[in-house]
Amino acid sequence: DMIFKDAETGMQMGTGEFGQAENAVLRCRFLRCSKAGLATVNFNSMDIWVWHCRFEDCGYGLYNGAGNFHAYESLFLRSRQMDIGTKNLMVFSFVNNVSIGSRCFMDWDSQFTWGSPCSITGNRIIEPTGDFAIRLGNAGPYLVAYIKIKSRPGKTGPEIIMSWADQVFVGNTYT
Repeated sequence: DMIFKDAETGMQMGTGEFGQAENAVLRCRFLRCSKAGLATVNFNSMDIWVWHCRFEDCGYGLYNGAGNFHAYESLFLRSRQMDIGTKNLMVFSFVNNVSIGSRCFMDWDSQFTWGSPCSITGNRIIEPTGDFAIRLGNAGPYLVAYIKIKSRPGKTGPEIIMSWADQVFVGNTYT
């Protein structure tokens, strides 16, 4: 268990020149990281597996500048930008995470037209403070299954903004 707090970026996978791949990040805490709790910054920074981590009051919990990561059973609290953000596309999976009071869970509106296969399954998103909880914005394909979204009191409008491309929604619950 490691704690990263009051940093710009808690953990950075790779540099501009070198990647960092096939890593497990287990039971770490990222507190008040102004840019991101964990960021990938090289196209060879791939297969970063985040399990049972806590991201609290960060700009982004996870941010993909280049490469990819997967998040399982992690807790995101009050992310100022979003829990999971991306600049570039690759394969992603976000499974059984909990988000409470963050601006949004994820915004995949990358302005790219190619695909980014993404599994968003079993997540619970509680009272996002922004305009939406999830925005899908590229060719996918997306699997959005068994997520639960509880809107904040008085919220109107959709919590999920769908893509124009391939997506499957199964067994989701919204309030």
